[in-house]
Amino acid sequence: MFLAALSELPDSAESSGRTVNPALAAEPALPAATLRLGVTRWTRLHGLVSLELDGHLHATTLDLELLYAAAVADLIGAGPAEA
Repeated sequence: MFLAALSELPDSAESSGRTVNPALAAEPALPAATLRLGVTRWTRLHGLVSLELDGHLHATTLDLELLYAAAVADLIGAGPAEA
């Protein structure tokens, strides 16, 4: 589902201008750049959630709702006003 959503986003420098491992290019369902982007963005979200679950973000005194909203907006390429 995550990769399908990413495949609908317009191409960006992050998704189209980098070298992609040929092993990813063997996946027939999606372009290799989409797969790479999906893995890197999924690991970023996973890391953020893991840090929260382990209690490491509470010491930052950040508003976690705003942090998650900003992270998701950044991941989909939305500007701050669109988040």
